[in-house]
Amino acid sequence: ELPESFPPELKNPRVTILNAGFWSGKFSGSLEPKLFTGDGLRIPFGESAGFYVKEILGSLSVDTILNKQNFDIKLRGDFQLPEFMRCSSNEVQSLTSTLNINSKGQISGVINNFIPRCPLNIGIGKINVVSSSLEFSFDASEQFIILDFSGRLKLPAQTPGDSIVANGNLRMNLLRG
Repeated sequence: ELPESFPPELKNPRVTILNAGFWSGKFSGSLEPKLFTGDGLRIPFGESAGFYVKEILGSLSVDTILNKQNFDIKLRGDFQLPEFMRCSSNEVQSLTSTLNINSKGQISGVINNFIPRCPLNIGIGKINVVSSSLEFSFDASEQFIILDFSGRLKLPAQTPGDSIVANGNLRMNLLRG
């Protein structure tokens, strides 16, 4: 079952199954791609990041040994940066990406190279992000959404007009901080 934070349109989407099969009350086949208009359907990740689903596609299968319905769903859409990485409050980057959802509601996939359009202000200085990735993965009991980026931090120096520049990396789980 999908998490409670998912939009209702994704929990019970009306889809067309192509090349459908039916075995012991379960379906197999491929999903005809379903498009969502406008911004799409927002899936929140953590407190402020999100993914706007614009298309659903995938397949259904039956595990005949366990008599279990399986599915492999792909969601295509755009990524919304975490609030601390945005230049404006509702900024969404048009980085068309694909995330996968399995039969257990677990999400996997990677979104690469989303770079804020402005430096991140961290109080003591500004960070220019130069590369980034967001990896969705899971283990037997937990979902992970790992933000990984490298950047250049610019700090004011003691001498007026001078600055100190340092390069570094940040890696954090958006679901746990």
